[in-house]
Amino acid sequence: MQGLLPFFIFMYAVIFTSILIHEIGHVIGALAVNLHIDEVKVGFIGFRKRRGKFRLHFYKNAFSGHVKRIEPDNTIPLKKEFIFSVSGISANLIFGALLLSAYHYRNNNDLRELLMIFGAVSIFIGVINLIPFKLKRLNLISDGLRLIVVLARWLTGVDQPNKAAQKDNQG
Repeated sequence: MQGLLPFFIFMYAVIFTSILIHEIGHVIGALAVNLHIDEVKVGFIGFRKRRGKFRLHFYKNAFSGHVKRIEPDNTIPLKKEFIFSVSGISANLIFGALLLSAYHYRNNNDLRELLMIFGAVSIFIGVINLIPFKLKRLNLISDGLRLIVVLARWLTGVDQPNKAAQKDNQG
């Protein structure tokens, strides 16, 4: 690779793939606990549910992702919220660990470099999502913040809907 453009295209592909793995984890988590998915976004591409069908949609922000849920009664029990929140992080950490493990068993140096880069970035995305934060500009709540809210609800014995998650519902 020569020049900056191929490098930036490659790095965007790596980040896009890591975000895709993260959001697939959330989709699997949502389906596992019977949550209803309204929208899935990865990078600048997404699918929104309109009139019962998912339709392709394009976004301005190309470096984020989310899975939006809509529940009929707008309540998400603690167990479901926990599984949904932790599933994206888990997908990144497992995928990254598998790639880094495969790195040690490959002789092809080019393939080894790809495995290392994709694995490390996937783990990095998973770890970053453990950090509790809220980005108002993007209307985004991190999985780490969601997990803290779930933990607080569990410790206080409050199994009522997470108001921040209801308002935002992004993963």
